[in-house]
Amino acid sequence: MGFWSHRASHERAWYWLLETLKPDIALCQECIPPRWARKDWTIFWDKAAPDDSKQPWGTALLTRLLAKSARLPELDLWLAQLPDRVQGKDELAGIQKADGWLATAEINIPFIGPTLVVSVHNPFFPIECERLEGIDISSIKLKKNKDLWLLDVLFYFLRERLENQLIVGGDFNYSRLLDDLYGERGNHEFFDRIRDEGFMSFHRMFHEADEHTFFKKGAMGHQLDYLYGDSSVASYVESCEVVPYTQVMELSDHTPLIADFGSKPLRTI
Repeated sequence: MGFWSHRASHERAWYWLLETLKPDIALCQECIPPRWARKDWTIFWDKAAPDDSKQPWGTALLTRLLAKSARLPELDLWLAQLPDRVQGKDELAGIQKADGWLATAEINIPFIGPTLVVSVHNPFFPIECERLEGIDISSIKLKKNKDLWLLDVLFYFLRERLENQLIVGGDFNYSRLLDDLYGERGNHEFFDRIRDEGFMSFHRMFHEADEHTFFKKGAMGHQLDYLYGDSSVASYVESCEVVPYTQVMELSDHTPLIADFGSKPLRTI
């Protein structure tokens, strides 16, 4: 939702999202949920920076359905082994914890049942290599990217959740187009890997190619925003479409991705 760049229209963006689109579940990034939304919505949110930072925004998950907070303990334990500070530097390291970059809940979705839902904002910076010394990341890291990113770690641990109902989506900050423009950097590798592991892209179920979702001035037509799930949840998806940017161009530099669910499985996956 680009709070840092669209602060003046942030309140209007929330009204448009919650009062015009009226989703049952909303996965939002770079945002500060409004107080008025707490009347009708259960909100999971934390800011994506240490408490002493001036950066106020974070990642949110909002729902009108029955929900309770959930954790990814394996991811929490993995991040806990990273030092908070980089030796020889005064500033705090970039990724302190999952909170703020992830918002996670168990939501009881009608006709589907209890589902782990994860809203994710993959930071535009990797995990500092100095913090990874002595940690085996060979099974997590992409082979064609020199760095390790939070998104790689998240999906590594979400693999174990594929046997249960799962939805994960948000601003991945990965784009196949980056590889096409500048040479292989692991973007194709990431999407191919999670596909082969069993993660289902709701958008690719209905479209042969990526669509433009990021509209920063001067940027190419990247799709940075995605919705994935396990095969059982994916079987209920009736459509997955990108909202035309003309509807939100004054509210954000991203356009939403909307998945509609039916009351029964439409296909065997």
